[in-house]
Amino acid sequence: MNSIQHFGHTIQGRRAENQDSILHVEPARGAFFLAVADGMGGAAGGQVASSEVLKLASHVIDDAFASSTPPTLETLRPLLHDLYRRAQQLLRERVLLEPELEGLGTTLTCVLGLRDRFVVANIGDSRTYRLRAGDVEQLTTDHTYVADMQRTQPGVPIDADFVHSFGHIITRSLDGGDDVPDLFPAAGGTFALEEGDLLLLCSDGLFPDKVDAPSIPLNAHSPGSDLEVLAHTLVDYAYESGSTDNISVVVARRPFDLSDHRSINDTYATEASETTRRVQTLPRSSPPQSDSASAPWAGSDIAPAPRPKKKESTGLVVAVLTFTALALAGLGYYAGWFDGLLATAPPQLVAPQTVTLNDTLNVGQPAIFLASPTDPIEAPTVRLQLSQPFVPLDLLSDQPAGVYNWHLVSPVDSTSLGRSGSFELLEGKR
Repeated sequence: MNSIQHFGHTIQGRRAENQDSILHVEPARGAFFLAVADGMGGAAGGQVASSEVLKLASHVIDDAFASSTPPTLETLRPLLHDLYRRAQQLLRERVLLEPELEGLGTTLTCVLGLRDRFVVANIGDSRTYRLRAGDVEQLTTDHTYVADMQRTQPGVPIDADFVHSFGHIITRSLDGGDDVPDLFPAAGGTFALEEGDLLLLCSDGLFPDKVDAPSIPLNAHSPGSDLEVLAHTLVDYAYESGSTDNISVVVARRPFDLSDHRSINDTYATEASETTRRVQTLPRSSPPQSDSASAPWAGSDIAPAPRPKKKESTGLVVAVLTFTALALAGLGYYAGWFDGLLATAPPQLVAPQTVTLNDTLNVGQPAIFLASPTDPIEAPTVRLQLSQPFVPLDLLSDQPAGVYNWHLVSPVDSTSLGRSGSFELLEGKR
């Protein structure tokens, strides 16, 4: 019996390439390993560092649980320490073989658990959160210059210009050096994973201001919500709030009834380019570009003394298809109608398997409709605001034929409506 449900999602965002990698697996009955790595050091170096570290992690965790003495709660922490040590050695040897990769590195935040207990390890500025009964708790500590300023000057407001100038500088990383991770709980032992608890692992692209936590989208989570929809909603929200980085999340939850569930993925990991047994390309595109201001996050961080390392940064302009539906009779009326609709909990919808530009897709209610092509090279995410429950597919005439995944978010507050599906568009523009 699997102990948790889990799902991961990563996008290139406004960057020229995706240097993030994610991993979420169940190496044995009752065991789980979740990880997010954010590469740095140029396009080639960042992709190599993050993907190679997660390939190593997959092998290390698999080998540990396949051994004659598999891990226990008492050996989870030493196992993670050894993983980070071997990752540093791996990258050090890689640079010796390929000197052109000098300067490569990656963050790594990860969770290793057995049944209802887990430990967390972290190096860099990727994060792990736990959501319990509506409360969001950051379990990791950032290794950043900004976080160190917060630690040494508690209570002093951090200027937005200072964050913009120095928010990308991290003070520890996996780069072939001697940096070591922090393990949590800091005092030793393990965290409890209670029924209904949600774990979120993310790269720093999820919080555009580089400081505070993505609390608003997480508060939309409920114990029975769809993790795939939640992951996509979090990523979409960060992108539309102005994130200029790659954006990656892994979400996992211990269900209330362990006797009646199956994990979304038995093993599903993602990287930017290469493919191995466990590390596969996740073909999802960037969410639509938006002029929205940065999100109203809330949170805090601390960190050790800095040894600055700067991430590369390039921009990516993403094409956007925006459709404005029939005018509504005032936002107040619409919001009230929408709240009433949420309370009715309508039945689950099943999208048609194949459609053409002459068809109409019934998604059940007016909402913001986000359709992501499974081949992100071919087309961007399509965003439509609907005033009725039907999507006229001739509005996709500029999109190529192919398979699209869709989900709905609230036009009032951008929270997920828990509705998703897929369709194959047979007649699109090539």
